[in-house]
Amino acid sequence: MKNLHIYTPNGDHFVVDQKGNFIQYNEHRFEPDGTWRMVCLEELRPFGNIRHITFSLAWEMIELRKINFRFKNGNPRYSVGDLDHGTRRIWGNTKYHGVMTASIA
Repeated sequence: MKNLHIYTPNGDHFVVDQKGNFIQYNEHRFEPDGTWRMVCLEELRPFGNIRHITFSLAWEMIELRKINFRFKNGNPRYSVGDLDHGTRRIWGNTKYHGVMTASIA
């Protein structure tokens, strides 16, 4: 089964299964129980706007390598939207917690 691997600028590594469940954070592995799920990618747009990209579309874009994760200055263009124990979040401060790169393996 393929998994999504997400890397942040500060060196964190997350693994997400095909259903959106986080199954690994750095060296810590989890059983997929639906309590922490990736909902979407959030693209940072001009003037403080955000474009929501559903998990299934983000998976497809990453698998087809049709996504550029960085701005021209090298900073991350995307962040993760997740659902953690019922709370909807967007990972803030993309300079450290944004998506530097992602791949499916």
